[in-house]
Amino acid sequence: MRGKRRKVKALLIISTISLMLFSGCLSSPNEKVVGEKHITDNSNNSSNSNIEEANSDLIKQINLKNISDSEIIELFLNESGMKEKYRTWNFSISVKTLTGDKLSVDLYAYKGEWESVNKISFLLDSKGEISELHVYPYIKTSMPSPLSSEERERVLNLVFNNSEVKKIVAGRGFEIWQMSKFVNPFTGKERGIEIYLSINDSKETYVISLKDNNVSIINLHFWREEGLVFFRE
Repeated sequence: MRGKRRKVKALLIISTISLMLFSGCLSSPNEKVVGEKHITDNSNNSSNSNIEEANSDLIKQINLKNISDSEIIELFLNESGMKEKYRTWNFSISVKTLTGDKLSVDLYAYKGEWESVNKISFLLDSKGEISELHVYPYIKTSMPSPLSSEERERVLNLVFNNSEVKKIVAGRGFEIWQMSKFVNPFTGKERGIEIYLSINDSKETYVISLKDNNVSIINLHFWREEGLVFFRE
């Protein structure tokens, strides 16, 4: 009788130990077993989440004082439609001014040797977001500039040695009332020279263009007081 009791008692102890081991296996690494209750320990997960959020904030923040021109241009091109519109253009930033928590940017988009130019302005914040974006597409790339006395003499010699010009002025009174060279303001490169020549007592006004020592002539047929025609490509 005593032997049977001992066997039953041993079986109960073994069953209890097995149950405890089994419960421990089912518990997750972040759970603590308290009696028959499982308490989840989320302290590690919470800490990891906070670190990830902090890292995310650091990634989003841009140091507007030290941001490079190439980074600014990349952010601009990420704006809707800009990458497609300016796919083959070059860029040059002319102004970067930090105003409060935003960077004011002026840049030029241009083709080739600044033959076509757009001016672009916008505000950039520390999250890389752009606001107040303005595009000015019609920027003059040829501005009139006066000629020196030496340049005038050289130009007039070339023009009046041209056979077509000689025919126009032969035996007629005329007046040269404007002479300008046109310079690209971005490169300083001279793009050509124009002379406005009017035949006295007539409506004949000729624009004589000189480019790379080649002379071309356009008859405008208007009185000189009616207006000016700017340099043509």
